[in-house]
Amino acid sequence: VESVKLPVFWGDPLLQGLTQSAAQLIEPVADALLKRGEHATLHGWLDSLPDRIVRQHPSLALVRAANLVLADKAEAADDYLQAAELILQTAPAANLLGQVYSLRSRNAQRRNELQQALQFGQRALTLLSPENHYARARTTLFLGNTYVYTARVGDAISAFAEASRLAQLAGDVGGGGVGGEEDPLLVGRHARARDRRRRAAGAQDGVDLL
Repeated sequence: VESVKLPVFWGDPLLQGLTQSAAQLIEPVADALLKRGEHATLHGWLDSLPDRIVRQHPSLALVRAANLVLADKAEAADDYLQAAELILQTAPAANLLGQVYSLRSRNAQRRNELQQALQFGQRALTLLSPENHYARARTTLFLGNTYVYTARVGDAISAFAEASRLAQLAGDVGGGGVGGEEDPLLVGRHARARDRRRRAAGAQDGVDLL
């Protein structure tokens, strides 16, 4: 479907209703678009919506936050993640809330808030669906990195092995992303996790991990 720019006169109640309807149409297909690598299409649609509408829909706020994480804009990403978390706390959707905590884990790690990163990551894994191999692979790899930075090498080895297994289940067999498309949040997870597990094992024998 071609992306169509939405009207910009958001003060009109009719147009506000239309943008809410547009968001409700985008929300259930957002994950599928990401997994097919159609990031430009999805972000074009989100750019056509008022920011307050994006924030009112947790899965759309999560997509926006993920894009900001990739752009190293951790504070802006946290703003969207907190908006999504607030809504999901009152209308729980465990798997989606798990994805929020997963990205919060990564952001905390980048700010060197390592204990918080561990807490967010472990919380994410308790909420993510067992069938969501894609998100679990990403979260477990984040945790493995945090274990390295906190000198928990044995835990890091286990996490990287599990991340490698989950990435394969998610379809990231050759490091090319899901379904052959290049997803920047998953691409190369299997190969990366396997390499980090090898290096972490070497660290136990006195080899410099970093």
